[in-house]
Amino acid sequence: IHHCGAGSGYSWIGMNWSAGGGLGASAYLDRRFGGVWVDGENRTVTPIDGVVASIDLWEGSEVHLSVASALEKLEFPYRGSREVWVKFGRLPASHYTLSINGCEAQRLSREELEAGVAVRLR
Repeated sequence: IHHCGAGSGYSWIGMNWSAGGGLGASAYLDRRFGGVWVDGENRTVTPIDGVVASIDLWEGSEVHLSVASALEKLEFPYRGSREVWVKFGRLPASHYTLSINGCEAQRLSREELEAGVAVRLR
């Protein structure tokens, strides 16, 4: 159906078209940027994987983020619990104090933040 037309007798089963490309791109983004990407140089946050995210505070090396599921707002919502990784990049300082969703702040190294922080969304 993808080169021979409908009714050609061929079925589409390969991972190299459409869904396969989308799944591959999604896997790459998840490994590289997590579900939320925080750019330390520009002090911006980019939600990627069905989330909404914002920077509530960024003063010096203190950072407060809000991260929530966007999937509950779909026509057929997903309301289950899931884990999302928040990854940082281009951070100028060697350590930061991070709070996500009002939880107790943690002092983390640049390397720990670049590797990612898991957040449980409910």
